Amino acid sequence: MPGHSMYDNSYTKPMNEKIRLFNNLTLRAEIILRDNQGKRTEEEAKCYAEASKVCAEIMNANLSNRATYEKWRRLQKDCEDKVREIVDILAPQPPQPPQPETVMPEDPMDTRSIYPPEFGTARRPQTPRVPQPPQPQGQARPSGQPVKGETASGFQTKNASKDIPAETIERWHVKEKPKLGLDDLVGLEEQKRVLREAVSNLGWDLTEDVLGISPTQNFFFYGPPGSGKTSLINAFAHDMMERGFKFLHLEGGDIRQPLVGLAEKTVQAAFQEAIDNAPCLIFIDEVENVCPNHGGPNVKGHEASLTIAFLEARNAMLNSGKRVVFLGATNFPDKVDVAMRDAAYMIRTPLPSEQAREDYFRKTLAMLPPEPGLEYEYMVDRTDNYSYRDLVRLTEGIKKKAAEEAKKRYSVVGEDGQIDQTQSDKNASDALKSGEISLLKEWFDQVQESTRPTSKAKIREVLLAFEREVENG
Repeated sequence: MPGHSMYDNSYTKPMNEKIRLFNNLTLRAEIILRDNQGKRTEEEAKCYAEASKVCAEIMNANLSNRATYEKWRRLQKDCEDKVREIVDILAPQPPQPPQPETVMPEDPMDTRSIYPPEFGTARRPQTPRVPQPPQPQGQARPSGQPVKGETASGFQTKNASKDIPAETIERWHVKEKPKLGLDDLVGLEEQKRVLREAVSNLGWDLTEDVLGISPTQNFFFYGPPGSGKTSLINAFAHDMMERGFKFLHLEGGDIRQPLVGLAEKTVQAAFQEAIDNAPCLIFIDEVENVCPNHGGPNVKGHEASLTIAFLEARNAMLNSGKRVVFLGATNFPDKVDVAMRDAAYMIRTPLPSEQAREDYFRKTLAMLPPEPGLEYEYMVDRTDNYSYRDLVRLTEGIKKKAAEEAKKRYSVVGEDGQIDQTQSDKNASDALKSGEISLLKEWFDQVQESTRPTSKAKIREVLLAFEREVENG
């Protein structure tokens, strides 16, 4: 049989559908196990049995592709093992003699024993019998223990599995409250107003229930790199954690996995973890990697499957009735699925305005009064197209210049001819606190020359095109 091209739609589309079906079946089996608190059931076994059949169909379609065939043979064996385990628990059978396994040849070029004999007649591999429920007079064996959802630190979760251990889920939890709240941020006044409103609405549960207002919320932050998306979200989390919320934070890379189906399972576990920990915030950065636009002509099968899994998990959150807030952030909103964007409150984070830049300089460099003749307007005029990240690099460089000047001016030499580090440090810090060190125009110019802002022309074009598309419907 000839190999299949990745662009062969007659092969790719049916294959993607089968992969999605397999992922849904195995995910459903894990949910059943969790909901039954680790008790093995016929329903779980049926899911794995159906998944095994799908594996066989994928194997039959990939006889000429050794790597793909072997991968799905292993997945089929995993499903069969799970079914046998459940059968043994629900209806124990006498021990069966071991069946011979097909062994891969030691010589990688010898392909005579790559596939089991039945493929010589193109027969589908046999799938295991679905167990019948135990009869009332029989006594089923005690159920097997679920995957233990507890870490060495004592963290516990119901959403751990073989593929997603409790240690991974524990890393999603932000245990320390971010240091800054919304009132501490400079600029982004309209964006902060929207988020403050969300904070102020907490505690009005009965009023919202009467009006049928959903306790779940979706915020989607987009803008160029360094425009303050993450800082804004962390400040919002600070204020919400003060009101009793928990905070989950995942990067897009935490979810995208090379193994088939693992990303979908991770998404489901993440949203369920947020539901279980309500009231809770769940923040996924680089959301374009987790919910890519699956309606485009060049979308790969695994991307479409992940987007569907993401939307289903988010919808489960929306239908949970729990107070959960989803926060997504991206530099590329055009790459995020339309269904995700339509259901979220869109928050654009632009580059800081002139007033925001002046406020930033005044607050960040408050201990360094400008030298005579240097005005904040001078710095503002020369930082057009700067992001907050660019401004941080600029002001950090200026602070280092001021520190060098304070050290040089206020160092004390002891009788031994060496600098008295303790006294010198105190003198320098006191001088800075009292405003004795001025901000020099020379420092600003030198640092700005050595820390040029990153180019934003391309990303601004993309964002403008996206906003025009949204405005035009």
